[in-house]
Amino acid sequence: MKNFKDLIREIKVGEKKELKSKQRGLSFQFKADNADRELLEKKNKIKKINEVLKYRDPILETMSYEMWAKIEQNQVIIELDLEQAKMLYEADMFRAQKVQTSAKAKVGGRSGRSGRSGRSGRSGRSGRSGSGSGGGGGGGGFGRRRRKTVAKETGPPHAGEIVIAATTSGSPHSITLTKTISNPTSAAAVYLRLPAASAAVAYQDYVVKDGKGDTATNNITITSAGGTIDGSTSYVISTNYGTVHFITDGTEWFLY
Repeated sequence: MKNFKDLIREIKVGEKKELKSKQRGLSFQFKADNADRELLEKKNKIKKINEVLKYRDPILETMSYEMWAKIEQNQVIIELDLEQAKMLYEADMFRAQKVQTSAKAKVGGRSGRSGRSGRSGRSGRSGRSGSGSGGGGGGGGFGRRRRKTVAKETGPPHAGEIVIAATTSGSPHSITLTKTISNPTSAAAVYLRLPAASAAVAYQDYVVKDGKGDTATNNITITSAGGTIDGSTSYVISTNYGTVHFITDGTEWFLY
């Protein structure tokens, strides 16, 4: 028969075990709450940055990071997330360099039109020699003017595609453009894959649309080559003619 001291000892040991069990539960709940709070803060931060980008004037010339950081809207982005601000600066400079290169090419082509000075008297047709330096610019004299054609810009942010080929979970269609319409020729589930978040332009809008109108039956499953989608490995469109928008912070993908 147990004496009084043994009973007291057993009660204390039991209380300690129960207390440790509760502490482990509280610790797990605390970590889970922290993870949810961090994800919510990241989403809110992205929303704020996206709002700033909506009203920010496009940057069409290259500049140093110090000059870029003095722009009022960019200062707001820097205060929200310094790392994302640097990534945005690199994207701005890449775009600005393309714009400047394109502008220089147009100026070079127009210089050939100086051959038109040959119009002083019909003998001025010799002015066609000016077209050589400008890549056929203008034709000079009384020659018929050629219409200048400009190639469509490809790639982000305005390029899109229509996916008609069959896909499987093991062989999804890789999204390379920012606008994707799913309209497969056969009635079957569709599998698409976003690029890795680290390889995409930060805060660039990626859109996926059900163009066939049968997604309630044949779901569109979207995965990523790198980075989760709102904390999950995939996202499923299950509403006919459904549309979903994605953005990335360079690490993960988010719905908005």
